[in-house]
Amino acid sequence: MTGFVPIPRNGAPESPDPSWISDLRDAERSGFQLQLKVRATVLALLTGVFVLTTTLERALTYAAFFAALVLVGWIVDRLVSRLPATLWRVPAAILIVLDVVVLSVTLASPNLLPDYEWPPQVALRFSSFLYLPLYVMGSALTTSPLLVLWTGMSAAFAWSVCVWWTVRLPDTVTVGSARIVDTDLAPADQLRIWLDPHFVSEVGYQSQVLDLLVSEAVFLAAQAQGVPRETLERFAPPRAVPIRGRLGSISVCALRSSDGSPDRP
Repeated sequence: MTGFVPIPRNGAPESPDPSWISDLRDAERSGFQLQLKVRATVLALLTGVFVLTTTLERALTYAAFFAALVLVGWIVDRLVSRLPATLWRVPAAILIVLDVVVLSVTLASPNLLPDYEWPPQVALRFSSFLYLPLYVMGSALTTSPLLVLWTGMSAAFAWSVCVWWTVRLPDTVTVGSARIVDTDLAPADQLRIWLDPHFVSEVGYQSQVLDLLVSEAVFLAAQAQGVPRETLERFAPPRAVPIRGRLGSISVCALRSSDGSPDRP
């Protein structure tokens, strides 16, 4: 026999079951631990790439650095699994800050692999910045809007500090790309300024930070709509639960069959 628990479409939603909220928090915790596994896998792959493409001395240096990051991730994973539901996000947030700081400094620093030295401003002109939005995307594995928000804001702040440090160097050319076009300089002079290895584009930095914030906003909107509709149906107990998402009120109904398994309509 299958029973149905109706959900009121009007009026205030019913209070969620505390056990259901606990299931949701456990799901977010499991999602963050999955992100840690993906993080360790990516670091292992990068170690293999450096072993195959660089000298042994440099490869061992990067391997030791990546191993230290994996060890920190493992320690955080142990803490996350043992702390109560109200505290496990603290070490998670600290690790996220550590990751975005290390990643931002690495991307904004000159490449250490070549035997020649480039000006530090050149590092900001490569597409390696795209690794930061990828890291923000990886935070979606946690299914936690709070951690996604924290990751995006931390990445934007860390990258802003790195760009600010580069701009503050005494030999940096800080004329923005838009102002180059608006001046009376000849095209050849405009191109000469843009190709200067010490040039830092203010417009390019603004676009990068906007990209981070837009990526974060997209994932927050997707989770506000998708977490109640998909994830909560998966992890919530098979009972009727009214869910109010950020993008509107969503009613989720579950049917319990006679054998105790949920039947989806």
